[in-house]
Amino acid sequence: MIGYAVEGNTWGISGPAFLVMYLVLAIGTVVGVLVHRHRVLAGIPGVSANSLAAQEIAYLQGGPELAIYSALAALRCAGAVGTSPAPDRFLVPTEALPAGASPLERAVYAAAGTSRRTGQLAADAGVAAELARLRERLEQMGLLPGVAAFGALRTGRRVLLAVLLLGVARLFAGIANDRPVGYLVVALVALAVVIVLLYRRRPRRTQAADHVLTVLRGGNTHLAPAQHPAWTLYGATGAATAVALFGTPALWAADPAFAAEADVRRRFAAAYVGAGSSGGATSGSTSGGYSCGAGSGSSSCGSSGSDSGGGGGGGGCGG
Repeated sequence: MIGYAVEGNTWGISGPAFLVMYLVLAIGTVVGVLVHRHRVLAGIPGVSANSLAAQEIAYLQGGPELAIYSALAALRCAGAVGTSPAPDRFLVPTEALPAGASPLERAVYAAAGTSRRTGQLAADAGVAAELARLRERLEQMGLLPGVAAFGALRTGRRVLLAVLLLGVARLFAGIANDRPVGYLVVALVALAVVIVLLYRRRPRRTQAADHVLTVLRGGNTHLAPAQHPAWTLYGATGAATAVALFGTPALWAADPAFAAEADVRRRFAAAYVGAGSSGGATSGSTSGGYSCGAGSGSSSCGSSGSDSGGGGGGGGCGG
């Protein structure tokens, strides 16, 4: 029988008794935190995929950097931007801003006239302001976690850490009392691993956003790089949406010369592409209908605008 308050027991509780209680507490806390986390990151269901513009999709998929690439793809496909000669390789306006350009596209176009490379666009005040507006709108739609959600997640982490610290305190007390603590060590390691796995990465989006992106990718497989979409048919809207959904491989496949000159990251957001990423990272030539442009000159996409339609006896080792 598990004893309590026996002389020599750490904290007056036998090792097996404490271990059982601690496991119940730890497992219950983990389950509670998981349920809490699921609710916090659920987002707002019922958001229509068709209500999102290309750069909003890109922000959900790959954050502000992919949103910039999506805007850049639309501008390039409309022939509005190119690059200056080597060695500078600055982005430069090549034609007038296309009608119907999104706010972020307008900001990127304005920044292109200020001797900036692609990697420097996010530092532009106008671009940064539009990115902040994008994020705010997506938070309001329940597609990105906001300040309140992150605060709630931190509360769950603090609770788990408190349970872990309780076990650590018992561990040291048991060692000081010369009691076996092997099983308690195993429990503490397991709990620590759970905490690391849960909180090693900051959640990028809500479950509602995951659902929307799944719907959009399923409905736009024709824009995947492996499908060789005809940009003369889909235009700037298609270019922006392809980059938003399938990452920078879409831009590399559509216009490898410009992507290289503009120093576009080859595989950015490609981890979320799936099968559509297989043909999008070669920089030597265009293929199929990929005819967004070549070099620093104008593009032949043919249209403008870019709005788009997740102790005691029995070997007790609890200190």
